[in-house]
Amino acid sequence: MPDSPEPPASELLERALDDLNIWEAVLLATRDPHGVLDVVMAAADPEAAVAALSQRFSVSEIQAEAMLALQVRRVTARDRAAIEAKHDELAAMVAGLRAQVAGDQPGS
Repeated sequence: MPDSPEPPASELLERALDDLNIWEAVLLATRDPHGVLDVVMAAADPEAAVAALSQRFSVSEIQAEAMLALQVRRVTARDRAAIEAKHDELAAMVAGLRAQVAGDQPGS
């Protein structure tokens, strides 16, 4: 069976932006774990925690859900470094895909 063709750069860019969006929220949470924990502990339930995280950190509902799902073990120095590296990798991928998509546009 032949390999399926790679999706167009615009589709890859959309996926990478979605991933980067989540990783940005996770990175934000690892930089202020006490703030996240304060919000979560004050919330009546998970839905209220998501709403409060969204408001406190100016993030989307999806990003707030990612922050709420973050395991406490992920705020260790080693895991924070890995999260930052993944974020940076995705940001570089997005930049490359944006350039590729811009180069694919007519008149480029």
